[in-house]
Amino acid sequence: MGCDIHMFLEYKVNDGEWQAHPAHKEDSSGSIVELGCCGRDYKLFAKLAGVRGEGPRPLGIPDDISPIINKAIEFWSYDGHSHSYISIEDFEKLLINNNYEPHNNFYNLIDYNSDFFLVVRGSKKHAEELKIDNILLQNDSIDVKHRIIFFFDN
Repeated sequence: MGCDIHMFLEYKVNDGEWQAHPAHKEDSSGSIVELGCCGRDYKLFAKLAGVRGEGPRPLGIPDDISPIINKAIEFWSYDGHSHSYISIEDFEKLLINNNYEPHNNFYNLIDYNSDFFLVVRGSKKHAEELKIDNILLQNDSIDVKHRIIFFFDN
């Protein structure tokens, strides 16, 4: 039986609340659209949360999770396990330190492929878009943070 990862991207601006990335919408079945960028990579699963190998313990579901991502977790109920999260910066470092290579994909976070760097590139693009919007509104500079919420199922 295989193990799959379920990944969701959240962001927050300055000291605001965490929000789901706009790609995460509810579909007609009531489930939340996930990041489709990632295949079964047990080496990475172990490095992220000790799933299918030695690694760190999962951190659990963050207390300040966005409502739509929390709904996605509730949808999976007891089938989901080893819930955790990681900053986009730490995720990128993990990929680089473990010799993952980016593919030449565009910024589509939903269509399935096996490029974990797509999540990193997509979050950076999203941050830049938010900063440009802020400049156009003639507001002060902003700080945009991204994190990945993830869990596994068997």
